[in-house]
Amino acid sequence: MTVHEYCGPVGNIFGGIVRNFQDDWNVRLGVNRMVGTVLGYWAPRGKVSDRLRNAVPPSLRGDLDLIWLDFNTILGRRMGLSDGAGAGTTESQQRYLERMESLIVFAPGKDRFDLIVSKYGYGDNLKSNHHFYHWQARGKLTGDQTHVDDLLLEA
Repeated sequence: MTVHEYCGPVGNIFGGIVRNFQDDWNVRLGVNRMVGTVLGYWAPRGKVSDRLRNAVPPSLRGDLDLIWLDFNTILGRRMGLSDGAGAGTTESQQRYLERMESLIVFAPGKDRFDLIVSKYGYGDNLKSNHHFYHWQARGKLTGDQTHVDDLLLEA
């Protein structure tokens, strides 16, 4: 497994861990609020890039496509990369994002991958309101794991 870790301030569109992740993997992070029939919905700004898809096993590329929708939406909403209510668009919010310590991890392996987002993961005076999200896909299980489909529930 190779771990690609992006630690530090979220930054803005010109720098920070989000920009580094986007540049390294040729992706566009963030979400837009779309008008829907009732309440609308969040739509990721970018799709999974070929660079990101080629880093995971072919058998897990469908999982990556599915996980990407949630990963990109959560990252966009939690790190201020969205429009709509709660977006990090005010001057004070932007200054906060530029110093907020966070973490993005992409860890592909030969039969699995992990995506992690940690907002306020570390740093002085930044430990409150910590949010941690972890997405994982596996092609096969090791001896100490059980797949949820293999569990037998008894009434």
